[in-house]
Amino acid sequence: MQDISSIEVFALGMLGGSLVELVRWYKLREAPEYPIYAKKIGYWIITFLMVVAGGAVATLYGLDEHHPAALVNLGASTPAILGALAGRPLALAPLKRGTIGIGEKSFAGDRLTLSHANLLRKFIAFGN
Repeated sequence: MQDISSIEVFALGMLGGSLVELVRWYKLREAPEYPIYAKKIGYWIITFLMVVAGGAVATLYGLDEHHPAALVNLGASTPAILGALAGRPLALAPLKRGTIGIGEKSFAGDRLTLSHANLLRKFIAFGN
């Protein structure tokens, strides 16, 4: 298989994001009414930005030409990834005070939390 460029990686990620939107509209094909939100420009702008974000995530992930399906999958899963990162910091099981590692962790009450940046780093590194 030949090497693919960053533009092609980006395009595969965008394809994944586009497929998610295609499935959404496929499910609406038998709906009794056309969705009102589909007539609003804001919906289409956000949809376009999410598809572009799919390409960006696939590009940032750094996979090579041997993983085209994974690149499409990353683009398709970008809304879930961004939604998880936009939520509250991850709260882990209660720990005893004084058992915190240095740097990335801090106490919030009696629960340990991780910053959004560290959540992203841990997600990309598969938890390592």
